[in-house]
Amino acid sequence: MGISEKEPTVIATAATPDSRSESVLPFAETGQSSSEELDIQGDCIPDGGLLAWRQVLAGHLGSAVSSGLPATFGVFQLYYTSTFALPAAQISWIGSVQVFCSNCACVAGGRLTDAGYAREAILAGSTLVVIGLSLASIATQYWEVLLAQGLCTGLGLGLIWMPSMAVVSSYFKKRRALALALATAGTGTGSMAFPATVQYLVPYIGFAWAVRCLGLVILTMLILQSLLLKPRFAKPKTRGPIIEVGAFKELTFLYFTMGTFLFYWALYFGFFYVSQLLRNTPIP
Repeated sequence: MGISEKEPTVIATAATPDSRSESVLPFAETGQSSSEELDIQGDCIPDGGLLAWRQVLAGHLGSAVSSGLPATFGVFQLYYTSTFALPAAQISWIGSVQVFCSNCACVAGGRLTDAGYAREAILAGSTLVVIGLSLASIATQYWEVLLAQGLCTGLGLGLIWMPSMAVVSSYFKKRRALALALATAGTGTGSMAFPATVQYLVPYIGFAWAVRCLGLVILTMLILQSLLLKPRFAKPKTRGPIIEVGAFKELTFLYFTMGTFLFYWALYFGFFYVSQLLRNTPIP
């Protein structure tokens, strides 16, 4: 009988959410993906408990802001069209730039999360969102609103969304689908709360103060999210490309990306124009 060769045993120290110094080799040295890193320490994934479900609530709040606010632009579309006396197609560029910047900023937000800076990314995004809404409330020109609400706020939304979802995923394995569904359901929460805030306050305190109140509501939600959030990444990916080009070699992922790209072409038409359509359509 030949002598069987045993594979070398790898001993991994379980890292707590607050510690990174005891984790094993970084990504660049192990060559394993982020999902594989979590599977290595599968026994350490809570998959439930008060702390884990607290992250779901934090993700719900983050999703309410990052995905719910762009869906609110229909209210702004109606006001800007009448205020600036510009075509609706030109006004919609504000919301379009916001959505575009939000998706592009997810690249930076995801990379920062991989490197272990999820909380810092959300803090930076929260700052940009609040500053953008504050500047939009005092803007008097079209280009000012485009830069404030379109560019600044959009970049902040992208930095919030990706870390929020990544932290939720790191706490669950068997219940990951349920946890992510509850977290992303925050889109509906924001889509209901934010338009109502602006629409019902404008007749009483004016548009500028209504936007500032909206910013205060969003700031409160983001502060609560930061208090609830507790990232836990055993091995931060400190080195590597910003964009994993090799992932597009997998046909399933490539088709999913193409489908999502085409999906966004039609998604926001209703969000942007439904209020204006109802305003201009006579009721028999």
